[in-house]
Amino acid sequence: MPTRSLRLPVDVIGSPTAFYFLPSAFLREFVAIMARHWTAHVVACGLLVAPYLLLVLG
Repeated sequence: MPTRSLRLPVDVIGSPTAFYFLPSAFLREFVAIMARHWTAHVVACGLLVAPYLLLVLG
């Protein structure tokens, strides 16, 4: 949870990530965004898959 939403009076800065940790860092952030906004992703995937299914099955 972001510190702003908790109304904490803190300053936050990022730190550099070692090159070999980049794949896992990107995957972790991707999963976090998917989990937080899952309804938007389900709708977007449905809108992308629905025309394909209509073409294949129709």
